[in-house]
Amino acid sequence: MLKTFLYLLLLLLVASLITKYLTIKLNVKDDHDTEKNYVNKWHKWVEKSFYVVFIILFIAFDQVPMWIMLIIFCLCYLSFRIFMEWRYNRETREYLLSFSLLIYFLIAIIIGAILNVF
Repeated sequence: MLKTFLYLLLLLLVASLITKYLTIKLNVKDDHDTEKNYVNKWHKWVEKSFYVVFIILFIAFDQVPMWIMLIIFCLCYLSFRIFMEWRYNRETREYLLSFSLLIYFLIAIIIGAILNVF
């Protein structure tokens, strides 16, 4: 359990560094006014419900390996975020950043599964 926690912590730290680098490299407009960038109220409500549904599914389907649950969560959550950013907030180019993070998280979760971290 400790190695899983440390791996996820490292995963998030590297994701933060990638985000900062890609924000500069992709010329993503950064809006410091909001804590999270939601394009509308529906977007905010659906993203928050992803967390609740994921926790419920994680408890209900405890036989399913954690890495599969993480992949499903990342695919659903980040795909929805990418779509909403692309559809409603295209000029900021944040959808490119979210897409890059989706690819990173999928690769990192698969590597963690191969290394038997989960």
